[in-house]
Amino acid sequence: MSLGYFTTDNINYNDVWKKYILPGVDRYNRIDKVDLKAMLCSDNDETIKSVYVGNSGAMQELGETEKPDVRKMATGKFQGLTKYFGSGYGYTYLWLKDKSLQLITDLQANIMEQSRKNHRKQILSAMFTDSTNGFWNGSFGSLEGLTTPPTYEQNTFGAGHNHYYGSNTATITQAVIAAARKHIVEHGNGGRLVGFINSDDEEDLVNLMSPTSSTVKVSNPITDKFAIDGYIDRMFGVDWIRTEIIPAGYMLIVEVATTSANKVCKFNVPTNPSFRGLKIHPGSNPSWPILESFYTELCGAKVWDRGAGVSIQIHASTAYTDPTII
Repeated sequence: MSLGYFTTDNINYNDVWKKYILPGVDRYNRIDKVDLKAMLCSDNDETIKSVYVGNSGAMQELGETEKPDVRKMATGKFQGLTKYFGSGYGYTYLWLKDKSLQLITDLQANIMEQSRKNHRKQILSAMFTDSTNGFWNGSFGSLEGLTTPPTYEQNTFGAGHNHYYGSNTATITQAVIAAARKHIVEHGNGGRLVGFINSDDEEDLVNLMSPTSSTVKVSNPITDKFAIDGYIDRMFGVDWIRTEIIPAGYMLIVEVATTSANKVCKFNVPTNPSFRGLKIHPGSNPSWPILESFYTELCGAKVWDRGAGVSIQIHASTAYTDPTII
């Protein structure tokens, strides 16, 4: 008579399921939060939300006996949707037959890292892709209630106003950075600006502060810091982050809001709380749920403040091509 299924180090597979797999998923969903998500996103469900889209509520000058004209606040709607993802890894019958507990928990750790990478990919894709899910791009979603970006103070914007463009330079220049900052600030986003670049493009920033003469070496804080520490932190009003998650040849600058409600992106999760987070689905054998079990997740991202960021392709053209985010 069969005694059931055990790991190679003699641990019952039902104990593995109950004591390691399920608690591991629960702990990941409760505690873990991706770096990019924590910095740039607040959570959002899939319901349609009304949002204020203009500054039509300006005070009116009145005569002594006049009353103000009743004005309806201009509103649009926002909806972020999820996509369905699944890991290609799972606990198949043949895979489990010669595995130890350590190898099984290592696989789960790998799947959780897949989930983190997918979160980053969804966030970056929302910001790097020229679409109505991203920054201002000359097009407007059917729910937005807009035909131009909203006026801010003295600044008005045409229907074609675009935060996706090519630098028209072979390298990052001070003028490119200044133009990107203007694109963000003119919409009322005056907070901390963070720039993301790949290590392939970091040298462009260093070269901006290097001496023009090959024979005269002029020391300055930025080149000194790079020479000693190997990275740049702040230059031209932007805090720079060098990271390999950014595709080479592209530069992303965004405002990092201090409050959750004003963060540049929404990370979309199902409206039904029981469907949120990384999920493990038991296999078809109820006596041994770990056999043929697999992982899925419903999530997505969408830019919330379309004026709070700029994506620039660094090349000798003003055209912009969406990068491939992997």
